[in-house]
Amino acid sequence: MPTIVRRDKSRQTAVEQVTSITGVFKPHSGCSKPRTVLIEGEPGMGKTTYCQKVVYDWANGQETDASFLKIKLVLLLKCHDMSGNIWEAIDDQLLPKDIEEEERENFFKYIRANQSQVLLVLDGLDEAPSNLMKIFSDLVESRELSKSHIILTSREEGSVKIRKYCDTLLQIQGFASENSHNYIKHYFKDLEAQGQKLLKDIEQNIELGELIVNPLFTAMLCLFMKI
Repeated sequence: MPTIVRRDKSRQTAVEQVTSITGVFKPHSGCSKPRTVLIEGEPGMGKTTYCQKVVYDWANGQETDASFLKIKLVLLLKCHDMSGNIWEAIDDQLLPKDIEEEERENFFKYIRANQSQVLLVLDGLDEAPSNLMKIFSDLVESRELSKSHIILTSREEGSVKIRKYCDTLLQIQGFASENSHNYIKHYFKDLEAQGQKLLKDIEQNIELGELIVNPLFTAMLCLFMKI
């Protein structure tokens, strides 16, 4: 997985590395029971992939970190597709178009009644319409769904207003060298010669070595070399 580090909110310095996908709710000196986690990172560093991985692992019953609470429901929402409040977003993005009104209301009642076992994953805060920022502030500051757990992702410049209210601040820093090399080897497992050539080119080119920190660029480079 991409390298994820916890940052100190006051000095914005790296404090420790997160060692598992679900280790983001680990207690720390700033908060003994984190409820809201903000993950910042530059474009292409893997923020959306991280969100999808969390949901995928939960849906498939994968083993989670000991600090990851017993979650009954995970809701992944794309911030840039939101046009109303959180309930409208859940309806628009997750529920069937032909759902009966009674079923919709029962689903919403379930969320309200089981808030502490609901995880909201809100991807791309920086891409949300500016007039909706109060919705996210209300969630983070416990004015809406106050017991639900929340993971938000954003570019750094898009989360300035709510950063101080989040219990945990993390940063995705992309691939470590070993991660990118393993990704390339796996991508070219059936074309080993091409994979080895690409790895040799990276070793001999400092600029390529710096660029493959970005998972998106690494994937694009592999695709380009395969054509």
